[in-house]
Amino acid sequence: MLFIEELNLYANAKIAKWLATGFVIFFIFYHGFLHIYDGGDSCQRLLSDGRFQGSLVWQPYGCMIHSYSKIDTRRCMRYVAFLKESNTIAFVGDSRIRQLYHSFVDQVAMNHPPKPTKAHMDINYNDSNLFLNFDFFWRPNLDQSFLHLLNNWKTLNHLGNTTRVLWMLQDPVVPERLSKDKVAITNEQIDFYNKAAMEILRGSKVLLWSSSRLIAQGSLIGFVDGIHAGSVTVNYDTQFDYNDCDRLEAVALHHQEP
Repeated sequence: MLFIEELNLYANAKIAKWLATGFVIFFIFYHGFLHIYDGGDSCQRLLSDGRFQGSLVWQPYGCMIHSYSKIDTRRCMRYVAFLKESNTIAFVGDSRIRQLYHSFVDQVAMNHPPKPTKAHMDINYNDSNLFLNFDFFWRPNLDQSFLHLLNNWKTLNHLGNTTRVLWMLQDPVVPERLSKDKVAITNEQIDFYNKAAMEILRGSKVLLWSSSRLIAQGSLIGFVDGIHAGSVTVNYDTQFDYNDCDRLEAVALHHQEP
């Protein structure tokens, strides 16, 4: 009887080892596949795929998020400045992109810069110690003003040869919280707009940023006015790009109101 129990224990231990080895081999091949699929940069998935695990804790597929403090952020910006002598980032779009611009500045600025005197205006932040220059261009619509700015940069696809260009998909809205001047904006319009952007930019050098939309869909409680993202979404958006700090020196974010 004792012999049989010892034999069962031995067999169970063997099976456990085989299973553990199998799981390790599976994850090696799985992450190897992700590495090949993403062209050697699995953390591209910061901008595309992931899921919430636990209470509003976002986990991208294939990589981990480092939570950058202000000190971490400035250290990384200083490193980029040392290598490239330039840290230039342009934000182009509406009040949602302006919200992201302010979050980027707050993450790196030692002293909060004064808020702009008007809501609808271009904004600039400069830190000479870090060779850092952030520009926000108020372009809420795809009109002549937007095209004029784009012509100065040639085209988005041409710009993508030398600059990392991100097109941020529109987050959903919470209709019942929208003010009277925003009630015409519907999630159906936003879905149509996002679909058009994805079709037009497919195959170009412009990277589609879709993970923000996924996070927003899971944290709509933070959309106090129904249209602007809460702190959960904005903080993750900011951290995502600073997690790719070494390629952050020339990012253009485009995002228009539908």
